[in-house]
Amino acid sequence: MINRLLLDKKLGEHEHPATVYLNSRQSENTRYNMERHLNLMAQLLTNDEECNAIEIDWAALRYADTAHIHASLINLQKPNGKLKYSASTINVILSALRGVLKQAWLLGQMSAEDYHRAIIIENVKEENELSGRRIKYGEIQAVANVCFDDKSDAGARDSAIIGLMATCGLRRSEVVKLQMDDIDIESGKLDIVSGKGNKSRNVWLRGGALLAMEDWLHCRNSELTTTAVFIPINKGGNQEDRQMTSQSVYKIVQKRGKEANVDGFSPHDFRRTMISTMLEHNTDLLTVQKIVGHASPSTTQRYDLRSEQQKKGAAERLHYPHRPRRQQTLI
Repeated sequence: MINRLLLDKKLGEHEHPATVYLNSRQSENTRYNMERHLNLMAQLLTNDEECNAIEIDWAALRYADTAHIHASLINLQKPNGKLKYSASTINVILSALRGVLKQAWLLGQMSAEDYHRAIIIENVKEENELSGRRIKYGEIQAVANVCFDDKSDAGARDSAIIGLMATCGLRRSEVVKLQMDDIDIESGKLDIVSGKGNKSRNVWLRGGALLAMEDWLHCRNSELTTTAVFIPINKGGNQEDRQMTSQSVYKIVQKRGKEANVDGFSPHDFRRTMISTMLEHNTDLLTVQKIVGHASPSTTQRYDLRSEQQKKGAAERLHYPHRPRRQQTLI
């Protein structure tokens, strides 16, 4: 282990750069992911798989250390030989690194010169990579069917959650933050508070997704003190009086996917699929951007997973009135 990077004394919660940085993240899901990223970097710095972010003296990092992290992330491979992390994931991890070093500087543990030298690490260039996948309608139907066949309260709850993500494109953090007062069940209007900046937007439940929500609200215990729409249900089938976690939503999607024999997708793939489907049905980009709560339409565009064949078909619908001068075969 690189001893100079390990703390020689325990720092309080308001003194440790990692805890200060994590506490500054507003979304529970963001805090969870950033903590994983910081732990990963601690392991890369010490070559110790048991090391975590709290054991690291982040103020002791210098440019050579951050450059080592940068190079290691780029070169990490899966057992099948493929790169372990995409460019976008690496850039998020590097953002966490810059964030925790900034806290070390602001806490007076690191000089301005050392801080600015250490963060001179460039992001990895993203080459229009498409992460995740598009879920086919038949796959969504299969997952909905297993929820319907489960006549317990959990079946009703899970169907409502999946319907929300599939038709409104909600993030996991937004699903668990949804409160009873946020729902107008008669109109299907929902007030969504985003995990990113606590911004608010309206979305609309329609069709089967609205029916699924009505079924769940009918099952939900009206005597609960929590105002969260979605709550944990224990193995005994009893509803717990507390808000769910975003990690629970992930586990629900994985569980229902396996029951439906539809593997290899994540909760966020519902969001990708919803965006791609709306664009495919000629919903304008700015409207889709507002529905899913992206700050920029360019972010929404990156979620577009429509096939090249569909793009080719769209191009063929455009006509340019050119008359060929010679005989030729069009491909």
